[in-house]
Amino acid sequence: MDSKSVICSSLRAENLSLYTSGVRDTQFLERLAQVLKAGKKAACQRAIGRLLASMKKRYEDGEYESPSQAEFAFRRLVDEESQCQK
Repeated sequence: MDSKSVICSSLRAENLSLYTSGVRDTQFLERLAQVLKAGKKAACQRAIGRLLASMKKRYEDGEYESPSQAEFAFRRLVDEESQCQK
C-alpha cells in the first residue's frame, strides 16, 4: 500500500466516526485537498482551493450523505478540472 492509500484509508475511517457522531466537520476535505495538491502545477493547486471552498459549503449544507460521498465528488471535480488535466 502506498502512502496516499494509507492516508486515504485513515481519512475514511476518521470521517466515518465523525459522521456517525453527527458532526459535519470539513477538516477531512482540507486534508484531502492537500493530498490532491501535492506535485501539481500552481494553477491546479489554485483550482483545488476554489473547489475546496465549494465542496465544504455543499457538505455543510448536507448535499452529501457521508464523508465518502463528498470525497468521491471532490476527487471527481478535481479530475475534471481543466487546470489539473495531465
